[in-house]
Amino acid sequence: MALADRVFVTKSDIAPAEAVDDLRAAIAQINPGAQVSLVLHGEVEPRSLTGLGLASARAGEATLRFLGEALHGEGSGGDKRLGARPALHDGAIRTLSLHFDTPFTWNGFSAALELLATLRGPDLLRVKGIVNVEGAPVVVQGVQHIFHPPVPLDRWPGEDRRTRLVFITRHIEAAVIRELLQAVARVAAAADPL
Repeated sequence: MALADRVFVTKSDIAPAEAVDDLRAAIAQINPGAQVSLVLHGEVEPRSLTGLGLASARAGEATLRFLGEALHGEGSGGDKRLGARPALHDGAIRTLSLHFDTPFTWNGFSAALELLATLRGPDLLRVKGIVNVEGAPVVVQGVQHIFHPPVPLDRWPGEDRRTRLVFITRHIEAAVIRELLQAVARVAAAADPL
């Protein structure tokens, strides 16, 4: 539930209204960014099951929402970005939000993710973010061993040019991921003939 972009509640047509309301409130506590849909009589609109993830290389508000930059808009109170909320699940599951000022090379960044997925794939529950690849914005997302093709954006969606990544993991210390990506950034910087 905590990892979902969309949640479909079935059997809501035969459940007491109070139970459905309680369930929706519990889902909102666990994952306030998830879109919740009630399925009535087992009928699901097929279009609601498609179009998940970033659907366009055009940068803008949709990109920022996809990355968790503005889950509830202004005035909602508190920090609602993905990775900024306290965990409401098993203590073995951790959310790590990382920012890097130095741009990555695609080869270095993808090699780091491939190494992480190879060694700890089953515990790599979700990866999502925007990576500064030699100055250009590239959206990445994956679950365990499976990564969607990277999406190069037509421009940065805002003023922030940093790499911003969110990892949701099980039994992986945050320092391991942070140090792996910092090492990749240092190796790439060392190759720079400055």
